[in-house]
Amino acid sequence: MPFYAETKTGSRWTPCVFPYRPEEKRINGGTRLVRAGSVGPRVRAVQEIAHDHENLTLSQLREVYGTGGKFNNRVSEAIA
Repeated sequence: MPFYAETKTGSRWTPCVFPYRPEEKRINGGTRLVRAGSVGPRVRAVQEIAHDHENLTLSQLREVYGTGGKFNNRVSEAIA
Protein backbone atom coordinates (compact mmCIF):
# COMPACT_ATOMS: atom_id res chain seq x y z
CA MET A 1 0.00 0.00 0.00
CA PRO A 2 1.27 3.50 -0.76
CA PHE A 3 1.80 6.12 1.94
CA TYR A 4 1.12 9.86 1.93
CA ALA A 5 3.51 12.26 3.67
CA GLU A 6 4.48 15.90 3.63
CA THR A 7 8.15 16.88 3.48
CA LYS A 8 9.54 20.29 4.30
CA THR A 9 11.54 21.94 1.52
CA GLY A 10 12.81 25.34 2.60
CA SER A 11 9.85 26.95 4.33
CA ARG A 12 7.11 24.97 2.52
CA TRP A 13 5.54 21.60 3.22
CA THR A 14 5.21 19.57 0.03
CA PRO A 15 2.92 16.53 -0.38
CA CYS A 16 4.42 13.31 -1.68
CA VAL A 17 3.54 9.64 -2.07
CA PHE A 18 5.83 6.73 -1.18
CA PRO A 19 5.28 3.17 -2.46
CA TYR A 20 6.08 1.92 1.08
CA ARG A 21 6.11 3.35 4.62
CA PRO A 22 9.08 5.73 4.74
CA GLU A 23 11.61 5.26 7.51
CA GLU A 24 11.46 8.11 10.04
CA LYS A 25 13.73 9.31 12.84
CA ARG A 26 12.97 11.80 15.64
CA ILE A 27 15.69 14.44 15.96
CA ASN A 28 15.53 17.53 18.19
CA GLY A 29 11.75 17.40 18.51
CA GLY A 30 11.16 16.96 14.78
CA THR A 31 10.70 13.93 12.56
CA ARG A 32 12.97 13.40 9.55
CA LEU A 33 13.09 10.92 6.71
CA VAL A 34 15.92 8.41 6.64
CA ARG A 35 17.28 7.76 3.16
CA ALA A 36 20.17 5.41 2.41
CA GLY A 37 21.20 5.52 6.06
CA SER A 38 21.42 9.31 6.29
CA VAL A 39 18.90 11.81 7.62
CA GLY A 40 16.77 13.61 5.03
CA PRO A 41 14.15 16.37 5.12
CA ARG A 42 11.58 16.95 7.86
CA VAL A 43 8.41 14.89 7.45
CA ARG A 44 4.88 14.94 8.84
CA ALA A 45 1.43 13.42 8.27
CA VAL A 46 2.76 9.97 7.28
CA GLN A 47 -0.30 7.79 6.66
CA GLU A 48 -1.28 4.78 4.63
CA ILE A 49 -3.46 5.73 1.67
CA ALA A 50 -6.81 3.96 1.65
CA HIS A 51 -7.34 1.65 -1.31
CA ASP A 52 -10.31 3.77 -2.48
CA HIS A 53 -8.03 6.86 -2.58
CA GLU A 54 -5.14 5.40 -4.59
CA ASN A 55 -6.25 7.03 -7.86
CA LEU A 56 -6.65 10.55 -6.39
CA THR A 57 -4.28 13.28 -7.57
CA LEU A 58 -1.59 14.57 -5.23
CA SER A 59 -3.64 17.74 -4.62
CA GLN A 60 -6.69 15.67 -3.72
CA LEU A 61 -4.63 13.46 -1.40
CA ARG A 62 -3.36 16.60 0.34
CA GLU A 63 -6.94 17.71 0.99
CA VAL A 64 -7.79 14.33 2.53
CA TYR A 65 -4.58 13.43 4.40
CA GLY A 66 -2.69 16.70 4.78
CA THR A 67 -2.55 18.57 8.08
CA GLY A 68 -3.91 21.72 6.40
CA GLY A 69 -6.38 19.96 4.12
CA LYS A 70 -10.13 20.58 3.89
CA PHE A 71 -10.86 17.14 5.31
CA ASN A 72 -9.07 15.92 8.38
CA ASN A 73 -8.27 12.23 8.79
CA ARG A 74 -11.11 11.51 11.21
CA VAL A 75 -13.67 12.88 8.77
CA SER A 76 -12.29 10.93 5.79
CA GLU A 77 -12.21 7.69 7.82
CA ALA A 78 -15.83 8.22 8.89
CA ILE A 79 -16.87 8.72 5.23
CA ALA A 80 -14.90 5.73 3.90
